[in-house]
Order: sequence, then structure tokens, then C-alpha cells
Amino acid sequence: MPAKLGFSVLTAFPDEAVAASWRECLASADFPSHYTSPEFFLEPFFVGRAPFTVLAMQEQRVFGVLTGLKEARRVDCGGSLRPQVCCRREASLDEISRALAEGLLAHLDRRDQYVTVYAWCPLAGFEQLGFRQRQRPDHQSVVVLDLGLGTDELFKQFSEMRRRNIRRAIKNGVEVTEYEEDRDLGEYYEILQHWCKFKQLPLPSCETQRAAFKLRGNRFVLVARHEGRMIGVSIFRFQPGGLVEYSANCSRREDTKVRPNDLLMWRAIEWAAANRFRQFSMAGAHLFLRNFGGQVVTTQRYALDRSPLRVHDFKESCVRLRRHLFHFLPDAIQTRIRRRLGRTVDAE
Repeated sequence: MPAKLGFSVLTAFPDEAVAASWRECLASADFPSHYTSPEFFLEPFFVGRAPFTVLAMQEQRVFGVLTGLKEARRVDCGGSLRPQVCCRREASLDEISRALAEGLLAHLDRRDQYVTVYAWCPLAGFEQLGFRQRQRPDHQSVVVLDLGLGTDELFKQFSEMRRRNIRRAIKNGVEVTEYEEDRDLGEYYEILQHWCKFKQLPLPSCETQRAAFKLRGNRFVLVARHEGRMIGVSIFRFQPGGLVEYSANCSRREDTKVRPNDLLMWRAIEWAAANRFRQFSMAGAHLFLRNFGGQVVTTQRYALDRSPLRVHDFKESCVRLRRHLFHFLPDAIQTRIRRRLGRTVDAE
């Protein structure tokens, strides 16, 4: 790679030549995901949120990809559980990341006050151009399974409790099938409404959800039934030949005793291994996910505060100080505060 890398910024689906080079880059990268592919621009959830892509390029060849959204004075390039940067393995990470950072900065305007970038590995080019590395291991851990091991070996790595729950679900008569719109959409959306209310999550419109499920080239949806009744649904995003990501789940709380979610995840892992994907991201690292084995990967976060007086950096510093001081409190008081808030202070 003798010549300096340049960049190209896209705000819409690329032409055929660029898309082909982009996909060829993903095939030579680690952790290539749906959200780092050209199909990122087809996502119905991103309508009105100004999706964009920065490509690190040399002539017509793509060496690196960064995707993001611009909304409400923020620019978010991925999240801690779904990084949206990919780089060719055989190329220089420093050069690629610098070209991506240059392209991202060129795409900003005066309204963009806070920028975050998440990656699977350290990217020195962003620090060279003023981004600050903000590492929070409690938020930035992801369980990743190596699908090349095969399903037998993967199943052996599950915890005893996870294997037992999968067998229990099968014994209980839980059936898992692939989603079919004509049969499943109405019942799924009913479960989703209750789930979002319980979890205090925004509810996407039924039409938006329908449009997302129609993207069969990068979505895999599994439905669990018990005694003919839908009790759970799990959604997975994927990049062909690359990464499968656990995207979302909703289930009937009263039916968790028959363990549908354990079986839904196992069937998805079986499907991913059979279809020769490389890795399976659990998109998190809490106990339910860790019990599926795999490697815990810590993702990287880079932030750039362009606001007056750098108020975002100040707020983050206050949160870190509060978290640090919290651990000096007596255990009884820590427990009382956690119960009062309904969550752990560590997770703020």
C-alpha cells in the first residue's frame, strides 16, 4: 500500500462498482457485519436519521469502512455492543483508521457537537486526529463464538445450566421455526407491544418492523411456540460469510419456565454454523450470554466533544467520579441505593 489512502463519504447506496469493492473488503476483514455493509442504507429503522458511510480507499479499492448516523447534534458510529468499523486484515490499521477519521471529520458540520466511534480493536488514527479513547469495560464486552469449531464443540462449551435448559425446552415441547410473515406478524407484534411496555423501550411501527423482516438477505428470525402458541421471537442480523449478531428478542414472560430463549439461541447458532458464517456475536456479555461459552471481547470507544465548554466530556467525568466514589460507600448503603434505583450504579 505505497500510496496514501484517501476517503470517500457516501450518503446513499453506492453504485455497483463501489459496492463490489466494499463487499470484497468485508470478505477480507475481521467481524464484517450487516451494519458495515452497503445494505446499511436500506435499513428502515434509519429513515430520517441521515445514515452515512466513510470508505478508506486507494484508487477504486476499499480498505476500510465506517458507518454512522447523524441525529440531534450527535454523530454515532455504532455502539459498544455493535461496532461499525471494518478494516482489511492485510493492510495497516493506522493508515486505514486515519483515513476513516479524516473522512468522518470532513463529513461533520457545525451542528455536530458530539461524535462517538466504536471498533473491535484499537485504532490509533482516531487518537491522532483528536478523538479521545474512552474505555468502559463494564459496558463494552461482547461474547463472540467461533463458528468454525462446529456445533458439537460449541455445545460442549455451554455451561451445564445452559445445556440443561436447552434439553428441557425440547422435552417441554417447544418448537422453533423460521418466521413467516403471513402467519406470524400479527401475533409477533402483539408480543412486541407488551415487551416494549415492560422494558420501557420505544415501540417501532408495525410497518417498520415488517419492512425490516423483508430484508431476508441480512435478517434471520426464529419463532418459538408451545402447544401451538407463539411464546418468543429472536432476531439476528448477518453479513453473508461474516458475522451473525443477536439483534433482539421478545417473549411472553409467563412462558419463560419452558425455556424458549435458550432454545431459540441454540437453533440460531446451529443455523449460523451450518451456513458457514465465521463468528456469532451475542451483542452483550451478561450472565445469560456468557453461559453460551465463547470469547469475551472488549470493544473500543472513541469520542470527540465539539460542544461549547466540552460539556459532554464534563458530564462523563462526573459520571466516572460518581461511580468511583460509590464503591467507597458501605456495602449496605450500596445495596440500598441499587434497590432504590432499580439498577446497578455501575451500569449508568
